[in-house]
Amino acid sequence: MQSLVLAPLLKALVELDRTEEAAALREARGYADELPGLWPHTMVIEARGRLKGARGDIEGALEDLAESGRRMALWGTVNPAVSRWRSEAAFMRNRLGDTEGALRLAEEELRVARQWGTTRAIGVALRAKGLVLGGEEGAECLAEAVKALGSGPARLEEAYAEAGLGIVQRRANNRRAARDSLRRALTLAQQLGAVRLASRVHTELLAAGGLPRRREHAGAKALTASEFRVAQLAAGGRTNGSIARELFATRRTVETHLTRAYRKLGIQSRSELGQVLKV
Repeated sequence: MQSLVLAPLLKALVELDRTEEAAALREARGYADELPGLWPHTMVIEARGRLKGARGDIEGALEDLAESGRRMALWGTVNPAVSRWRSEAAFMRNRLGDTEGALRLAEEELRVARQWGTTRAIGVALRAKGLVLGGEEGAECLAEAVKALGSGPARLEEAYAEAGLGIVQRRANNRRAARDSLRRALTLAQQLGAVRLASRVHTELLAAGGLPRRREHAGAKALTASEFRVAQLAAGGRTNGSIARELFATRRTVETHLTRAYRKLGIQSRSELGQVLKV
């Protein structure tokens, strides 16, 4: 059961740009080394690969992603809606300069995704292929990914596809289109609390010659998803220690989120949270 919880938690912490906490949690739970051939461990190994990639360990990421793919095959699971290890590995291959290997992985995932007909999986695979290809052909794949993902509930994946489209457009010197795509990606990322993505998009938007639209800096709408959740729990009477345990965060992280929430909400104490958040 712990493995089933750990895999999505590691992925969420990566999106929140809390990779140090994710790595510490992986170590503390004993999931840093070789794991038995159980199905839940397969998902942990994939999540561990994503975490390694986010921390710059590209070779380690590829090793884990390939191992998760090998185990998936043994379990008879090829549907990328269950695991998108191929597209994640494609990004890692691309970062190493292995464009051919990256494209092969992305195209294989797209082929299988279309067989299963899952819109989200198709959009994710199209994004991977588009980023590897780049140029006009890559932009076409990414535009198709945005369209596919925009028709469903996968808003985070849509944000990633918009960001990818903006990056490819900027590299092709189509700066106006790039700014539009990147602004849409930034808005989505901020709404979803995807800190890591929002930071990357912000940098790309500046490189494209655009200034991000000013987001609210005060009030409840200015809180990130993590700050809002911590503030909600604190307003409900929870201690910092119990909040940290529930969210698998450190006590220091909870304290930091509360300090920022107080500043944005214009309050001085915990007792004011309930009234401001209407809890």
